[in-house]
Amino acid sequence: MGGRIWVESGPGKGSRFYIEVQLDKALEPILDQHASEPLTDIPVLVVDDNRANREILMSQLAGWKNAS
Repeated sequence: MGGRIWVESGPGKGSRFYIEVQLDKALEPILDQHASEPLTDIPVLVVDDNRANREILMSQLAGWKNAS
């Protein structure tokens, strides 16, 4: 498939994670983007260093009936 994964990190600066993937162009367009089954009652791990972001996402997930 090709590609690479790497991380850049420094003390007190945090980390950045990178992924490069080479993909072939699709032969045909994908027309139906909807899930074949409802995505409810699926556990979701919410991770963010910003409390407001976590609360907003958990509120959205609750509306979709997902456990966070």
